[in-house]
Amino acid sequence: PNTRERAAATEPSTTDNARNHSAHSSADNDPTPTPSSSPDTDAAISPARSPARCTVTSSMKGVNRRHVTAVPRPAPRGQTDPDGGRLDGDLSGGTLPQTQEHIPMGNIVEGRVAIVTGAGRGIGREHALMLASNGAKVVVNDLGGDAAGEGADATPAQQVVDEIVAMGGEAVVNGANVADFDAAGEMVQQAIDTFGSCDILINNAGILRDRMVFSMSESDWDAVINVHLKGTYAPSHHAAVYWREKVKAGGDAFGRIVNTASPSGIYGNVGQSNYGAAKAGIAAFTIITAMELVKYGVTVNCLAPGAYTRMTKDLPGFAGMDEEAQEKMGPRWIAVTTAWLCSDAAQNVTGRVFDIVGQRVGIAEQWSLGPTAMQTEDPADMTDVIAGLMAEAQPNSDMGGNPAQGPGRPGPTI
Repeated sequence: PNTRERAAATEPSTTDNARNHSAHSSADNDPTPTPSSSPDTDAAISPARSPARCTVTSSMKGVNRRHVTAVPRPAPRGQTDPDGGRLDGDLSGGTLPQTQEHIPMGNIVEGRVAIVTGAGRGIGREHALMLASNGAKVVVNDLGGDAAGEGADATPAQQVVDEIVAMGGEAVVNGANVADFDAAGEMVQQAIDTFGSCDILINNAGILRDRMVFSMSESDWDAVINVHLKGTYAPSHHAAVYWREKVKAGGDAFGRIVNTASPSGIYGNVGQSNYGAAKAGIAAFTIITAMELVKYGVTVNCLAPGAYTRMTKDLPGFAGMDEEAQEKMGPRWIAVTTAWLCSDAAQNVTGRVFDIVGQRVGIAEQWSLGPTAMQTEDPADMTDVIAGLMAEAQPNSDMGGNPAQGPGRPGPTI
């Protein structure tokens, strides 16, 4: 087979090892693992790697690749409450109420109108607050269901609206089920009718029904795929129609979509075949729609987030964290890059998946063709061909995004 240059794998940190150990132990020892992770914060099953690492990999095609530490973080917006908050929206856990003086104010999305789905708690709430604190008017969507998607309650979304209004911003509640095609269209229209436009769409809503594939019911599969995948498509479709018609009528070419994938989708995690498949689909949806919408000034990007929440606080790598460490891994960090992606400065950034854990942000690179060979005429003669390809191919990534081998993972031999 032909060989290709590969980026050298960096040695996993302590939290990398804990993240991967947890991913296997949570499902391998229980054929039907209970819902223990946030649908948009997979560190719940797999603790995150340290956000402060700075490592250098080998060159690929003559280009040096470097992981760099981020710039100093903005002033903290408050302490994480690992026991507070109901499991709504992105299910990443509640936070204590914030006061206006703790919220970093800016203007990078001044005058824009944003929709944030699943914004009643956790990461979605942080998106809404961050955008509002930077000048956006926000439609706060949250059905208010439980972890499995049952029930409805407008209270969490209303609380976020109240926080935004208290800081001097503008926001309204939307309680739509984003997987309902017509309701998603009405949500986009609500933004236009209320604030005069729809400029930003953050697709964040989700549910979780973790099971091993042999224990997963059809309803477990359908519900997760419906909320995550159709719940991303439906609002995106209606927003895209609005932007396309606006540009064709001579209006400004501007639009932002930020979707939410997951390390479970782009790397793979035991016990989450439904959730991971949905999140992998969202990553692919992001890449494709970025190419489809570029002519209308619309960028489409995606997050694969991880954070310290009440769902992760007892897991290896998170247990025993002091308040400072908890803040560094808080869900608000996911909103920092998100807000930037919605700004004018991000006009040429599209089709990317951003892996964010605490203060560390990285780009998860797309599937690429590895080693190749010529097939034989007779299938019986393919053994040596496949053996050569397997020996040259890079292992699949673990939940930390690093090449790894292990049970159920491809190795270099057949």
